Amino acid sequence: MYKVIGTWSWPDDLEAFEDHYWNVHMPIARAVPGLQGLSTLKADESGRQSGIYRYAEMAWVDKEACQQAQSSQEWAAMNDDGMGIMQRFGVTMTAAMGWDDEPG
Repeated sequence: MYKVIGTWSWPDDLEAFEDHYWNVHMPIARAVPGLQGLSTLKADESGRQSGIYRYAEMAWVDKEACQQAQSSQEWAAMNDDGMGIMQRFGVTMTAAMGWDDEPG
C-alpha cells in the first residue's frame, strides 16, 4: 500500500475543530478516488509535548493510484478545506508519502 500521512497541531478550539473535522473534512477525504483505507487518531495529552493533536492516514493500492487521486477534484476540495482548517483553527499540518514498510 502507498500511503499519505498527515499530522495536525493542537487547535485553539478543540470542540469546533472536531466538529468540522468529522462533519466536513472527513466526508471530503472519504470521497477521494481510489482510496483503499482512511484512519485517524486523536492524541491524548501525551501529544501536547510533540505538538501532534491528530494524525490521519490515507492508503492506495500503489503510488500511481495515489498520484491519480491527487489530480482529482476531490483531492483539491480536501486540500482547500485543509487550508481553511489551518486558518480557522490556528493549526499547522505536516504530511509525508511513502510505501508500507515491512520488517526485512
